[in-house]
Amino acid sequence: MKKLTLFFLALFTLGFAFQACDNTKTYAEMLEDEKNAIKAFIKDSNIVVISQSEFYAQDSMTDVSKNEYVQLASGVYMQIVDKGSANPADS
Repeated sequence: MKKLTLFFLALFTLGFAFQACDNTKTYAEMLEDEKNAIKAFIKDSNIVVISQSEFYAQDSMTDVSKNEYVQLASGVYMQIVDKGSANPADS
């Protein structure tokens, strides 16, 4: 009985030791990496990010020739290519 207890204790200790050696990234680190990748993409693509107030001042349009994008409060970047019309058949 003592050998069985010792075996399970050793097995538990080894399992715990290997569990402690986990080198995966935390969710916060992955989010930081994602933000850095987005910033690098914006810089490399020469994207001009405008605020929502500038976006509304331009009649909810982005200037495609200037490669403008608006960043919404949700974090989504959006470029309006064609505003469309009030008539759904025209879209």
